[in-house]
Amino acid sequence: EGKAEKGVGCAVTKIYDPADMSAEPRSYAFDRSWWSCDGSTEDTERPGFRIPDGPNSKYVDQDMVWSDIGQIVMKNALKGYNCTVFAYGQSGCGKSYSVVGDSPNWGIIPRTVKALFDVVDGNTDPDVRF
Repeated sequence: EGKAEKGVGCAVTKIYDPADMSAEPRSYAFDRSWWSCDGSTEDTERPGFRIPDGPNSKYVDQDMVWSDIGQIVMKNALKGYNCTVFAYGQSGCGKSYSVVGDSPNWGIIPRTVKALFDVVDGNTDPDVRF
């Protein structure tokens, strides 16, 4: 749930009490909140890649996490800013998966490292130094 206002995303995550599903859920608001626990299937065109299993799936694949936050972090790092990715959550909720991933579903850090090396290797301007 949630909406974007003036370019800033908002995600509301609701936690239900498993002992009393009729009780009012607790709501938490985040700039970004991704789901990677279930609702995925293997991509038939890219063996090993996980993708949402249907149009109503909550699952967010690594490509979306990268486009939502990873590319922004990388671009700002290239501009000289110190950047931090902070993953917070319950044990087993997907923090390491989003940040590190697994082969071939690379997370934010391996994608950032690859993208940085691609930028450096592709540089043809002798006045630009890294």
